[in-house]
Amino acid sequence: AAVHLGEPPGTKVWPLAILAVPAGLAGFANPIVDLGIVPIHWLSDFLNHGPVNVEAEKFDMTVAGLSTGVAVAGVLLAFVMYGRPRVSSDRVGKLLRPAHVLLSQKYYFDGAYERYLVGSAFYDGVAKSLDWLDKTIVDGFVRLVDRLAKSGGRAVAQVHSGQLQGYGIAVSVGVLVIFGVYFLFR
Repeated sequence: AAVHLGEPPGTKVWPLAILAVPAGLAGFANPIVDLGIVPIHWLSDFLNHGPVNVEAEKFDMTVAGLSTGVAVAGVLLAFVMYGRPRVSSDRVGKLLRPAHVLLSQKYYFDGAYERYLVGSAFYDGVAKSLDWLDKTIVDGFVRLVDRLAKSGGRAVAQVHSGQLQGYGIAVSVGVLVIFGVYFLFR
C-alpha cells in the first residue's frame, strides 16, 4: 500500500509542544554558570539534601561546542541539499558513501556479535555442550530405564502362566501381607 508522509495531527504535536517548554527550561533550573538570581547547580545542591544523591557532572565546553557544531553543520547541509537545492544530494551521497556504509552496518558490531559471540561462543560452545549432555547423559539414563523395564518385563513374563487361580492366590497373599504389616507396626 502507498504511504503518504505528512505532518502529524495536532493531537500529537500539541502535547509535545507543551512538554518542550519545561524541557527547555530544565536546563536553566540547574545552570552550569552563576546566573545572578539563579546560583550555579542550585537544583543539584537542593536534591542532595533529600533521600536522593544527585551529582552534577563537570561541564565540558569542548564536547558541547563540537556536538553543537556537528548538529548545526547537519542542519545547514540538509538545508543546502533539500531546502534550496544548490548541492546535489547524489554528489554528497557519493562523497559520504564510506561513512554511510559504516553507519548503515552499525560499525559492524552486529556482524561481529553474531559471528563471534553468538556463533562461536554460544552455538559452538554452550549449545554443543548442552547437546552432548542431553544426548549422552539424559538420553543414556532414559535408555537405561528402558532396558531395565524390558529385562524386568521378560523376568515377570516367565512367572505369568495364564492360570487365574494362581493370580488370585498371589493377590490374596499380597493383601494378607499388607494387613499383617499394617497391624504389626500400628
